[in-house]
Amino acid sequence: MRLERVASFALLALASCPAPSLPAPLPAGTAARWAELVCPTAIECDCDIFESVEACEAHVLAEFERLEPTIRRFDEECFEKHLTSGLYDSCAGGMQAAEMFSPGCPAFYGDAGPGEACESPAIYGLLDVNGTCGVRAGCHPQAGICRGWEPPPSAKSEGDACADDLFWPCVDPALYCHVDECRPLVEMGEPCVHADACGQSGYCQGLAEGAGTCALKILLGEPCDPSDVKPCFNEPEASAWCNPSTQRCEVPIPAVCQLF
Repeated sequence: MRLERVASFALLALASCPAPSLPAPLPAGTAARWAELVCPTAIECDCDIFESVEACEAHVLAEFERLEPTIRRFDEECFEKHLTSGLYDSCAGGMQAAEMFSPGCPAFYGDAGPGEACESPAIYGLLDVNGTCGVRAGCHPQAGICRGWEPPPSAKSEGDACADDLFWPCVDPALYCHVDECRPLVEMGEPCVHADACGQSGYCQGLAEGAGTCALKILLGEPCDPSDVKPCFNEPEASAWCNPSTQRCEVPIPAVCQLF
C-alpha cells in the first residue's frame, strides 16, 4: 500500500526536487507536532490502529526517535506547508486528498546512498517520498536497498532478474516480480505466495497466513478481510480500502490511515 501511495510523487521527486538547504537534526518538537496533527485524525477517521490518541502519539514519537539519525537535510519551511496542507487533519482520501495536497516538496531526505540498506517508513507519509535514501534515490520495497532513477527497460521476459529495478520491475503487465525473478501472473483460484501475483484485477486471499489463493478483487460495499493486502477493487479516481471498522470495501482510503 505504501508504494502505490507515493509512486507518482516519488517519480517527481527523483527527477526534479532540489535538495533542501537546512541540516539535521530535527528542531525540538518536530515529532510532537506531527503526532499532534495526525493522531486525533486517525482516531476520528476510524483507522482502527490504536485504542487512543495517546497510544498513537507514543508510536509516532518512538518512530521519529528511531529514524532521526538517518535524516541529513531538513526543510522547516516545507514541513510547515505539510502541517497546514489539510491532508492529514481530515478523513480525505483519493482525488479529494490529492487536491488538498500542494506543498510539492520533501520536508527531509535520508542519508543512505545507492546500494545501501533503507526502509520506507509509513509514518512519514509524503514528508519524505524517498524513505531513508538520499537525494534522487528511492527505497526498493522488496530488496530494501536504495536505487537511483533509471529509465524503464524496453522489455523483460519470464525468468529475468527484477529485484534491482525500483520502478519498473518486470515491465510486462502479465508478469510480476517474485523475490528476484519475473514470473507469470497466477490464475484466479490458484495458490499464491506474493501480494502482486494475481495482477491488477485480483488479490492473494489469505496471504496473511503465509500463502493464499488468487481471487477477484471485492466490489465496494462487500465484506472483506482487513488482513488481506489490497483486496478491494479501485473505483476510477479513488483508492478503495478494506475498512477495519466495518470490514467492508469502502472508498476512499483516508490519507491519514496510510501512515500506520
